[in-house]
Amino acid sequence: TPANWPPIHPSAARQNRPSRPVVGVDYPPNRMIPVKGNDIDLGKPADFPSYGWDNEYGERNVNVPDFLASENMITNGEFWNFVADGGYRNKEYWCEDGWDWRKHRNMKWPFFWEQSGPQGSHEYNLRTIFQVVPMQWDWPVDVNYYEAQAFCRWK
Repeated sequence: TPANWPPIHPSAARQNRPSRPVVGVDYPPNRMIPVKGNDIDLGKPADFPSYGWDNEYGERNVNVPDFLASENMITNGEFWNFVADGGYRNKEYWCEDGWDWRKHRNMKWPFFWEQSGPQGSHEYNLRTIFQVVPMQWDWPVDVNYYEAQAFCRWK
């Protein structure tokens, strides 16, 4: 770790993390909350008085239907269930581009997870920016759009 870099969070020092996480023990429950749909305005006009990226310009109104949102960010523990249930092997959870990405990268679990047990055991460590630590099941999972979308379809 570079000298001026802040230290990793103290929870990373927790050892003897279970290989099969349990909700309510290793990571918090994460209830789904109903969100009422509504019409929303997206974008900004070309004469907007402050700076904006090119993809922020142009205006449109979108109707968002009712949906469910998780109360908290998805944890490694919650995402582990998707992985262990075969989420990376089941095409039905993935959009076409996401499935192509998964196949091209030969992804079987999130990029920052490192397999730590025998093949198929679903035992992982977590790769942080400068070191590998025991899996922290209650930390937010770090995945891309395709993985998040597949998880939501599975959930």
